[in-house]
Amino acid sequence: MSLFDHRRRAPGRSWWYVWVWTSISAVVCAGFRIIYRVRAYGLDRIPRDGALLYVANHTSHFDPPLVASLVRARPCGFLARESLFRFKPFGWLIGFLGTIPLHRDRSVAGALRAAVRELELGRCVLMFPEGTRSVDGVMARFKGGVVFLARKTGARIVPVAIAGTYDIWPKGRSFPRLVGRIGLLVGEPTTVDDLGEDDRTALEALRRRIESQRLDLRQRMRAETNGRWPKAGAGDDPYWGADEATE
Repeated sequence: MSLFDHRRRAPGRSWWYVWVWTSISAVVCAGFRIIYRVRAYGLDRIPRDGALLYVANHTSHFDPPLVASLVRARPCGFLARESLFRFKPFGWLIGFLGTIPLHRDRSVAGALRAAVRELELGRCVLMFPEGTRSVDGVMARFKGGVVFLARKTGARIVPVAIAGTYDIWPKGRSFPRLVGRIGLLVGEPTTVDDLGEDDRTALEALRRRIESQRLDLRQRMRAETNGRWPKAGAGDDPYWGADEATE
């Protein structure tokens, strides 16, 4: 990973941008590894060039910085709620790093247009298609924006599964716990056409793929921690069981 390879890693971005991104993400990653002994699998599957959509499940405030710090060989922007930009110094920093503001009380069209521009330049965008953090660790239904972006730009989709962050910082908790383990598993890149001919089929196929990765990741983590982490809970069951129960 070279700072002088910035044209491939983040097309159109300066070497200064890539240096700042790499430095910040390295510090964040080190913190995760020291405190939570983060294990990442499949990072070598991330394509070296071309537009990419990182698509991940979402259970915690930790998810965006976790993914971004671990895939730093290909820096990514991501959609974040507009309120994070209100503190000017922090807003400037995350804006500089490529974060796209999302106004939840307005149309998401503007944010999607910004994401399209990033992808058309050959850059990377991180998305959490559930739209918000899971309340119980079970994966919610995906929203269609990710399929729209993939079809519009031809970007490859990189499925990412996260486990352990729900135990540490679930929705409703003000501060994270300082104990726990975190894992991340990158799956094989795919295209929206390979996932399905119509949007609904493609979206469900992507959701199932990430869910299968997430369940596999939980088993890997338990094998490495003698069953201690992640904690047993609703996240042990595939979402399709919950979906069928509500239909």
